[in-house]
Amino acid sequence: MFPAMFKQEGLQPDHYVFACLVKACAILGAIKQGNQVHASFIVSPVSDDDVVKSSLLNMYAKCGLPDIGHVVFDSISSKNTISWTALISGYAQSGRKIGCYSAIPENAYEELTFLDSIDIWAGTK
Repeated sequence: MFPAMFKQEGLQPDHYVFACLVKACAILGAIKQGNQVHASFIVSPVSDDDVVKSSLLNMYAKCGLPDIGHVVFDSISSKNTISWTALISGYAQSGRKIGCYSAIPENAYEELTFLDSIDIWAGTK
């Protein structure tokens, strides 16, 4: 539906539309559709939007693909608490504490939330 909607109407989604679509895919666990939205985002005029990238990171984390999320994380120009939390939570939720721990550089520990730290070390999913 997403590709047809914009082809037929000649509309170009903005960063708000992309963020909402990615969030919906994350909630539904719809990785195929999420990949389609991601591909459309990459070639869009708003492809540098860090909020959409954080949403993509969160989607990949929730869909059990933290490595793809990490690639998206690396492309975020202004990493913040939200992006760090999504990256760490993605590794922790998939049971990959080592990947989670190794993803955190020394200067980023202050960005972690208390609950993320508990998730990492407890190995919860």
